[in-house]
Amino acid sequence: MKPLFLVAVVLAFASVSNAQPSPTVRYLMQEPVTLFDMGILRLHEYLDAYTAHSRKTLSVPDMYGTVRYDAVRSRILLNIVVTQEAGRSNRPPDPLQTSPREICRTLTQGLKREFLVDRDRLVRRSLGIYRFFAHIGFQGKNEPADAFEEIENITFINVSIYTDKDPGKLILQCESPLMGKDITYVGGE
Repeated sequence: MKPLFLVAVVLAFASVSNAQPSPTVRYLMQEPVTLFDMGILRLHEYLDAYTAHSRKTLSVPDMYGTVRYDAVRSRILLNIVVTQEAGRSNRPPDPLQTSPREICRTLTQGLKREFLVDRDRLVRRSLGIYRFFAHIGFQGKNEPADAFEEIENITFINVSIYTDKDPGKLILQCESPLMGKDITYVGGE
């Protein structure tokens, strides 16, 4: 019985040691992670926490955020998707919490405050949105002097609001450049 067990163990180790990663796994193992990739990841984690907090303060059933880079338009997109609760007959609706336009405005202005868009350059450079993309503790030797402004200028906030009655139906969408004052609304209330 013992020799048969030893043969089984040797064969098991031989099959494991001959296993090779698939082409996809090899590709992923050889691709470097960039500072930009890390910035998008850090920003996504931050937006996740922001939407979790905002979900409670706005009293909406569901809200989540995503971050992506739109290479075609060279934009960083901070997307927030909100599911708004349809009016319930057992309680009066609060217009500040039920107006899709107000939800868009509140979330957009809140993110702008979070990224200190109204502060001076030195504060924004250190504590604004660029902090997610910068090295921690030092400045890269080839970093362009206006890198933080470029990141600010290519960042846009998008909020999409749906109703829980018909989750696939968009009620209202708004977009605003991070560094701009205008909010563009698409759709109706």
